[in-house]
Amino acid sequence: MYGTASQQRDTESTLEAAQPRLAARRLAVVARDWLREKSRGLGKFRDANMGFAPHFAEIARAASRHRADTLLFSLWTHDADKLGALPRAVLFPRNTGHKAAIVGVRRNGEEDVEVWLRSRPSPVRLRQQFAKSSDSRAVQQNFVERISERVFGSSLVLLCGESNIVRTQRGTSAVSDEFGVLRRLRASGVDVILNPIHDYMRRYEMPLKRQALAASNRTVVSVWNRGCKEGSEGALPWAAYQRGKSITERIRELDSPVASQPGVRIGIIDLR
Repeated sequence: MYGTASQQRDTESTLEAAQPRLAARRLAVVARDWLREKSRGLGKFRDANMGFAPHFAEIARAASRHRADTLLFSLWTHDADKLGALPRAVLFPRNTGHKAAIVGVRRNGEEDVEVWLRSRPSPVRLRQQFAKSSDSRAVQQNFVERISERVFGSSLVLLCGESNIVRTQRGTSAVSDEFGVLRRLRASGVDVILNPIHDYMRRYEMPLKRQALAASNRTVVSVWNRGCKEGSEGALPWAAYQRGKSITERIRELDSPVASQPGVRIGIIDLR
């Protein structure tokens, strides 16, 4: 299906050469917190159930003021079916300096994750391939074979439940890498994994998997929408791991980044 090993390597090299480079070193994670919205009842979004409109430009300015070079939004970022296209100008408004923004845009009933770079007029579009470890093994193997399509310089974009590409072993805290994804990340020089998520992932294995993905010198940063599911969840809508350990405490939350809407939360983390 994929040709010879030599052909696969040539294809991956071509893809890597064609991909724009993303050097995420000071990251802004942007989340929507439904629990804060409900408890305070202030401000409005254009879509009650999805997205950050009309606050994109204000979010970008707040992150840029704190010298973020990359904006990583939780998914369900924008519904183009209801609200129209997400203009590039609201992601890179005047007098801002960040270089990239990663957003999830719903159109025609499907969600694409768009990787926008200030230096390019149009985004690279990605589509989530699977969500659970129990999903098709063939799909997961295909994802790993084509993982170079997710590599932007030294950064990898891993969408929501695709972090389940590594597996836990029942009854232990050990994590297995049967698809060899960690080896491929080492070979590609990936040192940052950006993991935008739709909503809180309750399974106890998720921190273990993120720790495993953050082995060696890699950093993994995840961000999600808080309060979308019934039941309790943590106070923070994000998590970070580096060298196999949690560094979530290094994410510094901005105070009221969007004055009129407490449901917008922004955290800043240095990845160096």
